[in-house]
Amino acid sequence: MSRLVTALTLSSLFLVALQLDVFSGLRFFGAVIMLVCLWPFCIAVVGLPGPALIFGAVVGFLFDSRAATPFGLTVVVNLIIAFGVSRLAAEGVGDLDSSAWWMTPVMASLTGLATPLLMALLASVTLNTTFWHGSLPASMLVNAVAFGLLVRPVSRFVQWATNEGRRR
Repeated sequence: MSRLVTALTLSSLFLVALQLDVFSGLRFFGAVIMLVCLWPFCIAVVGLPGPALIFGAVVGFLFDSRAATPFGLTVVVNLIIAFGVSRLAAEGVGDLDSSAWWMTPVMASLTGLATPLLMALLASVTLNTTFWHGSLPASMLVNAVAFGLLVRPVSRFVQWATNEGRRR
């Protein structure tokens, strides 16, 4: 098995366990930090578009199978994030190594801001309105800050663990 697949599989399993056991119980201003939605962003920004889509879907599936979210919601959100960031990174916008140092955290913050809103909108399609609760603005702000702060260390971890990155 290649180092890329092994590293991303083990890291993804650890991340889902961390999200379910630790971060789902932690509330910051009434909001949960969605590490499972940051993961495909970090894989994509390193320059691995295929693995970002695959492992974004896998992490979303594993999370949705254990969390009280509509089944498939996190999968769809992760696929949207992975696809969008992969397209931007391919153009050099927000690429971890070739763009301005501040671009990746800004993009991550915008993604963190949009992720809870996107989840609420997509959950509404299934007539699940529990995401439209009073802490949606707090969730948007908490995830924006968390994504902006965590994107560089997590992305560098992905780059180190896979030994891939922009090495083409």
